[in-house]
Amino acid sequence: MYRAVLQGRPSHYLHSLLELLRISAEVMARRAVNRPIVLQWKIPFEIGTIFYRHQFKHALAMDDITHGRAYLDSL
Repeated sequence: MYRAVLQGRPSHYLHSLLELLRISAEVMARRAVNRPIVLQWKIPFEIGTIFYRHQFKHALAMDDITHGRAYLDSL
C-alpha cells in the first residue's frame, strides 16, 4: 500500500495532492482504452513518473529556489 505524507505549506501540498489525483485519473482513463504510455509499465510506476515530472517542472518554474524546494518536499 502506498502512503502520502503531507507537510509544509498547505498551498503546496494541496496543489501537489490535486495534481496527483488528476494524473491518476488521466492514467486510469488512458488505460481503460488500452493506451498506456509504455506497455510494460505498471500503473503506479506510470503515475509516479508523470507526477514527479510535473513536480519538478512546477518547482523549477517558481521564482524562488527556496519555495521550489518547499514545494518538492510538500508531498
